[in-house]
Amino acid sequence: RLMRALPIMPDLLEDGSYGQPSFRIDGRNNWEHPRMLAEEGQYKKYVQRFISNLSARYQLPFNLAYNITFGADKYDGRLEYFIPRMWKKIAGTDQLTSYNSEAASPRSRNYDDNDLNINFHHRITWNHQFGENHDVSLMAGTSYENREQMRFNAQSRGYFDNTLTALSAGTVPYAIAGNTTRDVLQSYFGRVNYSYNEKYLLEAVFRYDGSSRFAPGNRWGFFPSVSAGWRIDQESFFPDNDLVDLLKVRASVGETGNQAVALYSYESLINTGQKYTFGGEMVPGAAVTSFSDPNISWETTRTYNLGLDVTLLESRMHFTADIYKKRTSDILRTVPLPAQVGNYSGAAQNVGAMDNNGFEVAVGYSGNAGNLSYQVEGNFNYNRNKVIDIDGDILYNHSTNLPTITQEGYAINSLYVLDADGIFRDQAEVDAHVNEDGVSIQPNAKPGWIRYKDINGDGTIDGDDRIIIENSSALPKYTFGFDINLGYKGWALDANFQGIAGIRYYQTGNIAFPFNNGANATRDWLTDAWTPENRNARLPMVMESNRAEVADNFIASDFWLKDGSYIRLKNIQLSYSLPQQWLAHIGIKQLTVFVNAQNWFTFSR
Repeated sequence: RLMRALPIMPDLLEDGSYGQPSFRIDGRNNWEHPRMLAEEGQYKKYVQRFISNLSARYQLPFNLAYNITFGADKYDGRLEYFIPRMWKKIAGTDQLTSYNSEAASPRSRNYDDNDLNINFHHRITWNHQFGENHDVSLMAGTSYENREQMRFNAQSRGYFDNTLTALSAGTVPYAIAGNTTRDVLQSYFGRVNYSYNEKYLLEAVFRYDGSSRFAPGNRWGFFPSVSAGWRIDQESFFPDNDLVDLLKVRASVGETGNQAVALYSYESLINTGQKYTFGGEMVPGAAVTSFSDPNISWETTRTYNLGLDVTLLESRMHFTADIYKKRTSDILRTVPLPAQVGNYSGAAQNVGAMDNNGFEVAVGYSGNAGNLSYQVEGNFNYNRNKVIDIDGDILYNHSTNLPTITQEGYAINSLYVLDADGIFRDQAEVDAHVNEDGVSIQPNAKPGWIRYKDINGDGTIDGDDRIIIENSSALPKYTFGFDINLGYKGWALDANFQGIAGIRYYQTGNIAFPFNNGANATRDWLTDAWTPENRNARLPMVMESNRAEVADNFIASDFWLKDGSYIRLKNIQLSYSLPQQWLAHIGIKQLTVFVNAQNWFTFSR
């Protein structure tokens, strides 16, 4: 609300009333007075949460070990809020205006959350050494996760004033709603490890998962993986030296599953609130408003990985590198339907395939210089996303905040916008922007407006001139981070940095556009906007972006794309551990004081 506050809008009047502008402001049919909304009414939330975790380990004969874990998370939340009738006064006229209608206020609402999450894990392990060189370990287990949620809310209206706020004080029960959901995941899993003389390593893992998010008959998925490692430094031909402590190559292939669809997606749900014509009158009813696919099942990602691990200089330095290829198939996504079939929502289905290919590198070094200890670690990842198959479909997202396209051969959710070609600096440039017949390509353009490229050469600017930006709006090409840890005589400084690059986002709305929907404007529009005296400005001329006659300047184009790269100090902590000889006298074994900050600052463009 404060972001949308203009300097000409009044706060409190002399008599303490909330002020109302005395003239019409575009985009602001009703002035959402920030102070009034903050001070009036009530909003109370009560939360009780109980989390428990019990575990036990039993040592059995024949070198068997049994582990059992039981966890429960009980959450009870209650929200009570009351929205009173709120009045504003126009300065100079003493005319009162109501912020909310008589039908909508005063009103009261109670909202209850009741959640219970239970998980139950069993695991049995066995290991044995055969001879001097063969080591074998086995693990098998099962898990059960049950999530139950109950939602209930009730509203009441028709209060005589703003004094009594209980639901029963209202004279018009307005709405009662509630639902209960259950989400169950049951799994069986196992692992086999084999090592020969600590040189040749082999591991096989499997999971067999069943999810209640899918219909009976489609709930279970089998996801195996196998990996192998070779300790080259343990070979007899590897020379003895003080440089290399470990040299290992790794290779693996495996599958994982994804159940990320809404609960009961395989069912055709019936929604109330639908109306029918019956006996010449409109009567309430219920109907199916979305299609479902009862055959949906697990989305699967198969990953191939080749890696290298190196440790040097008596473990002071380490290096890890991985190259991977991930193929995700049977992707769970909602398939849209044309409105002509009855304006139904599309069904969640298993459709298409997508690749993520790239590499990861991590390196670290630690050491000492007198009383100073230090450790520096860094990591870097490159990932290229590409849609392989979506049955030939092209998926468009025309959202104002994120115009994207998903098409085979491109990254998922690639930005899909017009290609901007700078700003018209003067009338001569406007007159020169014509097609082969001398007709203006942008007939509404004026000096200070954004110029667009006619990509398909048809002499006009429209949706067919949009271009695909070769960056996903959801997945950065590069992710990286580094840690710095310093220690000196009980003092410790730890800092963690994280960042991304190779991603662009489309900025719009009140932050990007001036006076959007009656909001304010950023300082850039004061200093960097086009004027007849500032023809080489970075921004177009200042205008109200929600006016239809200037809409061409604010349609989705790469002019409004921003570089999403950043480096962020995620966490920094300074601590001091008091010397043991100080604490021994008072019976304390260890005492450390510290101060830390999270997301303290970010460097970005």
